[in-house]
Amino acid sequence: MPGRRNGRIKKAVAKRRAAEERENADAKAAAQETKKTASERTYPLADSSRVMDLRFVGKQMWCDGCKEPLSFGCIEGETVYGLASVFEVRCHRCQRLKDVASDRLVPDPNKHGSFVFEVNMLSPAAICAETGIGEEQLSDLSSMLSNLSMPRPQADIKISVPPSVIR
Repeated sequence: MPGRRNGRIKKAVAKRRAAEERENADAKAAAQETKKTASERTYPLADSSRVMDLRFVGKQMWCDGCKEPLSFGCIEGETVYGLASVFEVRCHRCQRLKDVASDRLVPDPNKHGSFVFEVNMLSPAAICAETGIGEEQLSDLSSMLSNLSMPRPQADIKISVPPSVIR
């Protein structure tokens, strides 16, 4: 019986070693990807402009895991909410993914318990008040923003935000 037991132990050890080797190979591949420069990587993010609160974004551009600064060169995705965006940024060191919002959230005055991005709530009123234009001209402004490669605001710009963005 000791021979059978030793055989089972050897098989279990060999299985564990094979699993560890696969994990090491995956880690090496991830490290090689990390060494690539931002220009060598491809991201789904289109080349375009965005409205951002730089101080607010700057405070978020730190990894929650390893406390390293994050880079816009490591953006892997974006969700557009009117004039605001939420970027998915990967940490170059620990590979964690973090959501970074382009603007702060404020309570929606029309819906209790709901939040909207400040830029989406204030921009239509500010544009009308500062320029004296009405709703018809807002569509022309929307076209102009589109020509500047900026997100085109929807008719109802107050878009609800997913809970992952609200912290």
